[in-house]
Amino acid sequence: AGQELSEHTSSKAAVIEILDGEAEIVLDGEGRTGGPGTWIAMPPGMRHAIRATTPLVMSLVLLRPGV
Repeated sequence: AGQELSEHTSSKAAVIEILDGEAEIVLDGEGRTGGPGTWIAMPPGMRHAIRATTPLVMSLVLLRPGV
């Protein structure tokens, strides 16, 4: 809890899945909360940030173009 990835962008498309715990998520300036089962698909260049509000387990997958 309390750990975060500050706002940034990626040159690659990405998918986040929250496996356990809760987080505050900001996508292009719009905030929301997420818990287990939350999936987030982000195109390249999208501003995003995530902050764990409880102990958090998540998966982050960066996608290569053409795959």
